[in-house]
Amino acid sequence: MEDKEACFITCTLFGNENCPDTWVTNNIVGGCFWVGMTLIGHECDKPSTSKATGNIVHSVNRSKGGVGAIISPDYSSKKQTSTCFEASAIISYKNHYQGVLWMGIAGPKVIFSNMTGIDNGFGLGIGSI
Repeated sequence: MEDKEACFITCTLFGNENCPDTWVTNNIVGGCFWVGMTLIGHECDKPSTSKATGNIVHSVNRSKGGVGAIISPDYSSKKQTSTCFEASAIISYKNHYQGVLWMGIAGPKVIFSNMTGIDNGFGLGIGSI
């Protein structure tokens, strides 16, 4: 991220393993410069273990970026980085570039479930930029 400006950044940057007990639930952010929020995923097929649910991000459009949410694996979970990681329950709308995208090092399987993306530049994206 060129400008490193976001509304809400959690322990998701480049392999940070120091925040295994960080929970981000039921927040709304909007009008951010580069990215609305960064969040961690959960183990596949276990949405009840998610540390990031019920979040809404909108109107991120003040730069050439404009990503609603960036999801990374929880690097304290070996399953998420070697086998599978999942992100779920995020609503994104009116984000200039992409509503929700995955970024980081993960196993061979990445799942997005129960996501809603409305009027985003590219919707939901599994794959890094």
